[in-house]
This record gives sequence, structure tokens and C-alpha cells, in this order.
Amino acid sequence: MHTKDLIKLNNEKRSLLTKENEKYYSQMLSYVRTHFFLSEQHAEEILLELLDHLLEAQNNGKTAKEVFGDDLKAYCDELIRQLPNERRSSYFTFTGFLIMNLAGISITITGLAIILKHLFTGVEPTFYIGTAIVNFFIQACFIFFGIYVVLSWLKRSAFTESSNYLKDLLFLFFLFFVIGVCIIFIPKLIPSFGAQFSMNGYIVLLIGVIVWFSSEQMNKKFGLK
Repeated sequence: MHTKDLIKLNNEKRSLLTKENEKYYSQMLSYVRTHFFLSEQHAEEILLELLDHLLEAQNNGKTAKEVFGDDLKAYCDELIRQLPNERRSSYFTFTGFLIMNLAGISITITGLAIILKHLFTGVEPTFYIGTAIVNFFIQACFIFFGIYVVLSWLKRSAFTESSNYLKDLLFLFFLFFVIGVCIIFIPKLIPSFGAQFSMNGYIVLLIGVIVWFSSEQMNKKFGLK
């Protein structure tokens, strides 16, 4: 089965668990899925196997704690050690998809900004190729850093019993606020360099849409998200 099909089947079968067992299994699922370098296909297959095993035990009157033990983290760590890592080609494909997707969104927003600026001021901004590349690299780094921090946070909090939702919400808000400020203001500190050119906003918008659409087609072909 394809990874997406495994995830869909997993979600359907989880609804059959009792509230207590579903909470226990969800902790396991969250912890395993936040290990980015694991083979997603193998991870989803083993998670589905464990879910089937838990459903069978539940029908026999057993709880998840009786099936997997009291130390769920240790159980998951042992499970993860037995799973293979994702292939390097998959890393490159997924990274390429993310870069294209981010570039498409960034170029599209830039095109819209140029159009609006031209409508109100009649001026089309000047671009510098070197500066544009460096700025995009900086933005991509901050976004990847944000993803890494969120995954690390989810991994650490997977087995936390008492969850402070307000604290979690403030943490996420602060994280995205800081990343947003960095993405907006740090590129402004980069001096202009490289070939200089001006481009019509509608052309920039069209390029952005094409790049974004290409990334989505890439996603459909390889099932990346």
C-alpha cells in the first residue's frame, strides 16, 4: 500500500480504539512520526501492525499499557532502532519539492506586491539576481529551522501527560513571530549585488504560479505530503 493509504487506514482504525487506548497509541504514533529520517513507508507499516495488534488485544479485554508496557518511550525507541532510514534519493526529492513550493509561493507574493505597488505608485521595482538568491536562501533556512524546532518540540512532548495548551500556543506564536520578523527584515540588510533587472509584476506572478503548480505536480507524482 502507498504511504498515504496506510495513513488513511490508520486514521480509520484508530476510531475503533477506546479513549484510553487511543490516547496511548496516539503518543506512540506522534513520537514515531516526528523522527524525520525514518523510512516513512516502513514506519507507517509498523504503526498499522501495532494498531491491529492493539485492536485484537482490546477485543480480548486488554489495555494498551498491558500490550506495550509502562515505559512507552523505551518501547518506541527500541522500535525506531529497528526501522531503516529513508533513502537519500527521497530526501533530495522531498527537499526539492519544498524548495520549489516555497519559491513558487514567494515569487507569487512578490508578483502581487509588484502589481499593487505599480498600481499605486506607477513604479516597477528593480531586482538584483545575487541579492534575490541570497534572500531566498535565508528565508528557506528560517522556514526549515522552524520545521525542525516544531518536530523536536512535538517529539519531546509526545509522552507529556499534563499539557498546558496556552503555553504551547504561546510558544508556537512566538516561534512563528520571530521567524516571520527574521524573514521580513534580515533580507533588507543584504546589500544589492548581481545583475540588475526590472520585471512586470504580472510576469513575476505567472512565473510564481508555474513554479508552485510544478511543485504540486511533483507532489502528486511522488506522494510527498
